[in-house]
Amino acid sequence: MSDAARSSADADKTDENTPAAATATMDELGDLVLDFGVDSMPACSVFLRAASPVFNRMLQSGMQEAKQGVIKVEVAKKEEFANFYSLLWPGEWSRDRVRGENVDALLAIADYYEVGFVKHACEDQLLTLPVTGQRLLQAHQTGLHRQYVRCIDSLASSDCKEDLVMIGKEAPELLLDVALKMQARFGRLFGLQQDVARSREVIANTPFGTEGLSAYETLIRGVKCTKELATDWSACITEQPRILRVLDAVETALK
Repeated sequence: MSDAARSSADADKTDENTPAAATATMDELGDLVLDFGVDSMPACSVFLRAASPVFNRMLQSGMQEAKQGVIKVEVAKKEEFANFYSLLWPGEWSRDRVRGENVDALLAIADYYEVGFVKHACEDQLLTLPVTGQRLLQAHQTGLHRQYVRCIDSLASSDCKEDLVMIGKEAPELLLDVALKMQARFGRLFGLQQDVARSREVIANTPFGTEGLSAYETLIRGVKCTKELATDWSACITEQPRILRVLDAVETALK
């Protein structure tokens, strides 16, 4: 074998046995420091600026943070922010990483730094969790519209006085939305009394047999709809049992 061929073979053998170069670590790419008061961590400004308009403004040329290379973080602890920061790395984002145990911390960070895709994923997760007065306050403070509407709707049909008292102390203006929703629900329920009276009148004056079939079919559709509506409301409403009994009687008469 010639010297040239031998050199080429040795080079190929070396390439096969040489491990691929490792990608850069978070520490290696860190070009600034996040200061948490008693702790700190390195971070890559490119990832932060690409995800957050707040970080982007901080790190623009001429800003104090850009000059010093240090950003104070007061909205979260180091461990919480590290979890959030790891979601910004290429290929690391997944909605499945937003879970019940970390959603509150992630939402607080994403809301403060205006990271929309993380905030949206947090709302999706919150929509699967039980409604409380505290969840309503959280939705209001962070601008989560879907969660806010859900909480208002749920609390308006709930008999949990503790939640309403807490809301009244923390954000009394929110009680108006709850009260308006309650009024709408109760108004529809009490309106059922008139519907039932009209139903009974129709039954009393509509002939039985094939002659009254079309009238029965029309009425039963309306009665079933209102019954399903009433069943969905709180049992604490004193008129509900009586109305449902009447509606049952109406349905039986129409069968």
